[in-house]
Amino acid sequence: MPGLTRLTWGWILVGCVLLIGAGAHVRPDPRGHSTHEQLGFAPCGFYVMTGRPCPTCGATTAFAWMVHGHPWMALKTQPFGAVTAVGTAALLAMSLVGIVTAGVPAIRLSRRSSLVLAAAFLALFLGSWLYKLVMMAGR
Repeated sequence: MPGLTRLTWGWILVGCVLLIGAGAHVRPDPRGHSTHEQLGFAPCGFYVMTGRPCPTCGATTAFAWMVHGHPWMALKTQPFGAVTAVGTAALLAMSLVGIVTAGVPAIRLSRRSSLVLAAAFLALFLGSWLYKLVMMAGR
């Protein structure tokens, strides 16, 4: 089913291009959060209700910093958002290969490796939230 595989990779490519395009379209907010509001989204309900950053607070801003070519600002703003931008670029490249080859990259992970990777992903996510909580505590 190479046609279906290419179509799937094509949709993944479109998603990546849209995300990167949105990151290029917005101006990273110097406060380190609320950049998503430039895309027409409402202010973060969690932040409005609690006065504390949500788990993804600053991710859009960090993503935008990366797309604008400022990796240090992205990491400083929200590490998880910065890594997400890199992952999106990698997925974009992988989708181009998938479209050309009509294949799926063969990535074989043992059960243990999969668990370690999932734990690392979760640790980065939660660690980035903790980092943002500490960074915004003085504001």
